[in-house]
Parts: sequence; structure tokens; C-alpha cells
Amino acid sequence: MASSLISSSHHIDFDSVFGMGDAALVQMFESLIATGLKEFLGCPAVFYEAALTEFFTNGSVREDGMVVSTIRGTTVEISESFFATAFDLPTEGLTDLSDVPKNLLFDARSLFSESKEQDRVLGALSRDSNDQRNLLSLELQSSHKQLGTQIVTTGLDVVDVRRVVRESHQELNARINSLDEQVAATRNDLLKFSNQAQQTLNIITIQLSELVAYINRGGDNKKGESSSSRGPQPPPPPVD
Repeated sequence: MASSLISSSHHIDFDSVFGMGDAALVQMFESLIATGLKEFLGCPAVFYEAALTEFFTNGSVREDGMVVSTIRGTTVEISESFFATAFDLPTEGLTDLSDVPKNLLFDARSLFSESKEQDRVLGALSRDSNDQRNLLSLELQSSHKQLGTQIVTTGLDVVDVRRVVRESHQELNARINSLDEQVAATRNDLLKFSNQAQQTLNIITIQLSELVAYINRGGDNKKGESSSSRGPQPPPPPVD
């Protein structure tokens, strides 16, 4: 069935693709050629029946929507959207490329003609490449913004931590200074109290000494007065 695609000598010159200004599109075709499909894509620009027939004969659609095939032992994978855009073929419910109707295969041949259809395909490929590039650019910008936000947030958190540590350190120093002042004041008060207590003790000692001396002087005076008032005493009687 796939051989029905080859019904004329239409071909496409892909050499002109590499002269385009769209670097992404050129890179895509270069990557396809690197897989071993040089003759299939055309360099020189010949529409090879064997390679294309083998592509459709071995092709199938996986569950993840990728169109896969093998050409000369080389595995080729094409996304469902790319396949549908490039060949204008439906992929929904398709599991084997050999099930594609003949008329659609015949219409797919026109993609490799020298008509304006070639430009339409290349334009679609270019637009798809630009869309993917724009989407990637938006994702990168979003990632950069998120990363920038995280960096700013982390920076603010670090600043807050440093500020809290600095304030705590200042508060601790203030408390230490206040405690030192209280200790110094307490020592000064104790020293003053000790001096006052010593002075008070000295005064009390002096006063006690004076009081004792006064009491002693008073007792001596009373003894003298008692002796003088009684006069001379008679001698004691003799002892037998």
C-alpha cells in the first residue's frame, strides 16, 4: 500500500533548506540527516522510493502518540503533531501506517512536489519551530523570575536573621553592662556599710570603756567614804 505513494517523479531539493535564515529549522533537518535518512530526505534532492516505502511499511503509532519507524536499521521517531502537520494525515486511532488510505498517501506525495505545497510545509515547520522556541523562552523567563524571587526572598531572610542576631547581641551586651553596674554599686554599698559598721563599733567600744571606767571610779569613792565614817576599830580579842 505504501508503494502507491510513488506514482510520479516528483522530488524536493532540500539543499535550499540549509540556506534559510531560520537556524532552528536548519538544525532540525540536519538532525534528521544525522540519523541516516540522508537519501530519504534528499541530498542530492531525489525522492527515494525504497526509503519512503520502508518508512511507511515499518511505521506504527505508539500509545504516547509518537510515530515510530525504521529505515535501514535506524529508528526514527516523529511526534504526532509534527507528523499530522507535515503530511496532513490523521493519527487518531491509527496504529499502523500501512492502514493509511491510498488517497491520503497519494495526497502526501504532493508535499514533495515543486509546487507551493512545499513552501506551505516549510512554513508550517518554521511556525512550529518558532512556537516551540517562544514557549521555551517563556518557560525560561518564568524560571528566571521564580529563581530571582527565591534569591530575593532568601536574601531578605538572611538580612532578617542578621538583624535579629545583631539586636540580640546588643540586648545581651546592654544586660551585661547593666549587671556590671549593679555589681559595682553593690560593692560600693557594702564597702560603705563596712566602714560605717567599723566606725560604729569603735564608738561603742570607746563608750563602753568610758562607762566601765566611770563605774570603777564610783565604786572606789564609795569605799573610801565608808571607811572614814566608822573611825578606828578596836583590835580583835586574844585567842586562848
